[in-house]
Amino acid sequence: MNTPRTLLIEGWRSIPHSYAIINSFQCLEFLKEPNLTLRHRDIPYANPRWKDANRAFPQQAHDTIAAIPALGPNEKYDAVYRITYPYIVRSSDPRKALVYGTAEYRCIPSTYIVGGGPVGAALRNSSAIIVAPSNWSRDGFLAAGANPDRVIVVPNGIDPEIFHPMPDADRLQQRSQIADAFVFLSLGAMTGNKGILDLLKAFAIVAQKFPHVRIVLKGMGQLYQSKGLFVAYANQLTMPERQIIQPRITYVDNTLSFTDMARLYQLADVYVSPYKGEGFNMPVLEAAACGIPVICTAGGATDDFTTDDFALRVNATRLPCHQDPDGAGTILQIDFDHLVHQMMTAVESRELAPKARVAGPAFVANGFTWRQVTQKLLKILFDDDV
Repeated sequence: MNTPRTLLIEGWRSIPHSYAIINSFQCLEFLKEPNLTLRHRDIPYANPRWKDANRAFPQQAHDTIAAIPALGPNEKYDAVYRITYPYIVRSSDPRKALVYGTAEYRCIPSTYIVGGGPVGAALRNSSAIIVAPSNWSRDGFLAAGANPDRVIVVPNGIDPEIFHPMPDADRLQQRSQIADAFVFLSLGAMTGNKGILDLLKAFAIVAQKFPHVRIVLKGMGQLYQSKGLFVAYANQLTMPERQIIQPRITYVDNTLSFTDMARLYQLADVYVSPYKGEGFNMPVLEAAACGIPVICTAGGATDDFTTDDFALRVNATRLPCHQDPDGAGTILQIDFDHLVHQMMTAVESRELAPKARVAGPAFVANGFTWRQVTQKLLKILFDDDV
């Protein structure tokens, strides 16, 4: 940037929620711009039970993010970028306003909008521009009545200093105690859109053929009732399914640092996400950056950032669903037998892992780093000066 600018961020920055994580990584990149002054306005959390935490970022990065000052009483700014929920789509005329938004089930109910009402009507009374991280999410805004010219896709990203393949020798040494095991990994809130029950049932079938398989599930206990949801899924399994899964499953619920999260990916053999609806699905991108193959639902948000070189997609059918009375959306119903097939393919394949180790990080590096993401955002915010 050649002209000095002031950017106001309105959002979250101190909890392990994806919006706060995305905001924090982007802030760290914005702070590197010599002609950009950054200001931050903290927005109340969507859930009042959520509490601040300092676990994921290193202390120095956390302190840097926390130190971004609020806007002074007489201080002017050139643009505002809102990354919070519900979505604040009001104008900041004459300043440009960007609003980050996702649509897990390809719809935007009125409850997603501060003040309520259809998002299309809200945008007609505003000059704000929606930034959606995937074409799936963008389609949700368009289905809700948003003007296509007002919804732009800018993907999420990763920090390649954190998410990258582990050196072979280090991985071999750290996997020494389970060298003969084949490890599936899946992360998330354990909410219904993640497809965890299907995953557990599929894993039980795979384990009957391949007794050396293991599965690690990582929840988000600090924000959601992830462990309770996991237990509820386990209780829906048959007794034979539980008996075969129990000695082969590890469940982790506590918040981990990004370094430890990367280590989970790096030490796993395959990341699996049979999701029913996602606004983006960050773990799939992070797993690809760490060089492990991914198994994910076909036809959803991950189509934007997966290729056949490192991903096995699971066939799915698009079915209508309703989140709210005015939230007619789409759910992805996976082909369960194809999920089992893809998981077995991953265990048996000798080509997939070495190919993914090269192809995944290379693909992510070509457009999905936080540096690249923030440059796209700056171009939208200050298109006359980037």
